[in-house]
Amino acid sequence: MLNKKNNTGQSISRDHVVITDFLMLTDNDKIELPPIVARVNDFEISLNYLNIELINDMKLGIIPSEMSSSDLLESYYCALESVIEHELISQKMNEDRSISRWEPEKDQITVCMQELFDEFGIDVSEEYSKQEIEELVLQELRIQRFIDNQLGDNSVSKEEIEHEYQNSPENGEIQKEYIRIILEYEKREEQYKSFVLELKKAASIETYL
Repeated sequence: MLNKKNNTGQSISRDHVVITDFLMLTDNDKIELPPIVARVNDFEISLNYLNIELINDMKLGIIPSEMSSSDLLESYYCALESVIEHELISQKMNEDRSISRWEPEKDQITVCMQELFDEFGIDVSEEYSKQEIEELVLQELRIQRFIDNQLGDNSVSKEEIEHEYQNSPENGEIQKEYIRIILEYEKREEQYKSFVLELKKAASIETYL
């Protein structure tokens, strides 16, 4: 079991967030959740971390801004699963010195930062410093590169494409290309699930929700 301590820190560097400041509950049921919702190896995941995740999901329209207490609790479970996966990958990535030294192209960082500004309507002068956003983007780009390195090749054979093509109602080279993209996506998804499963098997994970 992995017990290596994550040196990225033990707390969220933002003010305490209360989810009901941003979300309207449609019933009067109360949800009482612990301040620490999980421990991944030696890293504690706070309830505040999940609140930030849910608020971001609301801004992106992934979850509604009004829901019942039971639906909110289910959203917390989903957010926790996502955060645990992210933390496991981050911890594993920190063991790879080559990734920590890898620097993406400046243009790539700029494009990703602009996408964040557009998606969340971020006003840098009011909510975040440019440096903070750039550090977050750099971390996510390194994680994506690390995942790509771990998963390896996800190409599919001509035989696989032809087999699916024979069962397709559409014809033509465009349809074959569409089939190739779908098959490669599905293969990558299976590779990712297997990768995360192995990380979970090797880790010490405790959840308190």
